[in-house]
Amino acid sequence: HYFGGKEDILLAAMRHVMREYAREVLNGLQCANTSLARVEAIVKGSFAISNFREDTIAAWLNFYVLALSSAPARRLHRVYAARLRSNLSHALRPLVDRRAHDLAARAAALIDGLYLHQGLAEASPDGEAATRQVMQFVEREIGG
Repeated sequence: HYFGGKEDILLAAMRHVMREYAREVLNGLQCANTSLARVEAIVKGSFAISNFREDTIAAWLNFYVLALSSAPARRLHRVYAARLRSNLSHALRPLVDRRAHDLAARAAALIDGLYLHQGLAEASPDGEAATRQVMQFVEREIGG
């Protein structure tokens, strides 16, 4: 009775999932001493094993669908997406200056797409491979 319905339960679950995700990223950022290492910490946090638990994947998939029809879910998704782009942009700015915003948006889209691909694959998710793919893209873009 603490929740008004299924939507409220899913939104509460997603807030929890997003807090766990933020904790993964923050833990990685504490050890990052270069701009590229900061980017990698954000990417690794996105593909941490905790994000690939069956219930977490199901929550993300249901959340994306809910965001199509629910203003509160859409708002929460915008917060998540904006934070991811902002964190990436901040880390990339020293490396690519004015291109940081565009590169962050493309890297964030790649992260989201690879997460869905990994989460829906029949094989066990491979966060390390997904991290490598994003980092190879970023490194090509920055010329490194």
